[in-house]
Amino acid sequence: MDQNDLPSHENYDKDFQRLQKFLNDLIKEVSVLNENTKALSPSTLNQINLDVDRSFNFVTNSKEKELLKKTLKTTIKTILERNPQWFYYQGYHDIVSFFIYYFCYIKNNEIHYRNCDSNTLISYITTFSEKFLRDFMSKNLNNSMVYLKFIPKILKKYNVYNHNIFNDSPFYGSIANIITLFTHNLNLKNMESRLAIITYVIRSENISFILIFYAKLVYHYKALIEKRIFSDEECETDPLIIQTLINTIITEELDNIDMNTLKQILKETLKDMNTMRIQNVFKYSLENKGLLINFNFNKEKVFLKNTLLVAINIVILQRMKHDISSPYTFAGTVLTINNIQKLIRYWTHERDTK
Repeated sequence: MDQNDLPSHENYDKDFQRLQKFLNDLIKEVSVLNENTKALSPSTLNQINLDVDRSFNFVTNSKEKELLKKTLKTTIKTILERNPQWFYYQGYHDIVSFFIYYFCYIKNNEIHYRNCDSNTLISYITTFSEKFLRDFMSKNLNNSMVYLKFIPKILKKYNVYNHNIFNDSPFYGSIANIITLFTHNLNLKNMESRLAIITYVIRSENISFILIFYAKLVYHYKALIEKRIFSDEECETDPLIIQTLINTIITEELDNIDMNTLKQILKETLKDMNTMRIQNVFKYSLENKGLLINFNFNKEKVFLKNTLLVAINIVILQRMKHDISSPYTFAGTVLTINNIQKLIRYWTHERDTK
């Protein structure tokens, strides 16, 4: 695979440059230097070997394919050895393959790098993993389960017809696997769409983008999903089967999606990420503390203070009865407590991020 094998659409160079720009911005913000290494376990190495062997199937030249696989294996091992706190999960190889495909090419039977070197490429992938995947590469999966609980809540915000199917049960999938949906089964046909998606993910600098984009894809394909779900009686009653079906449909349809449609969905996702209705899913959730989803609360500071003052004024209005059973007193008290709690969370967040 030389540089001539890269996608040939007219905007490719611009798209690639945009991807690299956002990656360069990202590595400035995340520290990934780690000189300490730890050997991987035999079971981890075995799983990596199995996954690597299934990679780059679209490359027709057998020698080039083997060279790319060797680079993929070495890259994954290096990243995990330098980050012993991370655990390999099946599908991580798809994400690393994406970066290798775009930043490597073969010339004279050797790997060369596009606008970077091997260390920079490893920094790109490590930074991406640290920013978007670290909670899903942890031995403790509690944090990853928190993310999954947000998905039905976002689906409700978009009035997706099937949000009740989940019945507020934990989402059985994985955000890591959702990201893998966007890099799985790379081939020359879907490279343009995969590049656009990952570029927007990196541009967002926030894992909430992935959750929202996934929900919008479910909404976009809801007619097809609905048809498939209600044609299968077992599927209607099993959330795990439903989620597997949704992921399968999204993966298949993304291979054939019109690029203008995809870019419109991506733009809407980035815009929605900063809207009040979506941010409120995350902001005041007790599940959110300490995770990667962080928002700037400054624009709501005045609103929260004013709301608190209104609540206090309601409580002290002379027409109120001293009896706690008074609806005015009850309403004012509830509003006051609620907004005090929000202000405490705001100031706590502000203090912790300084």
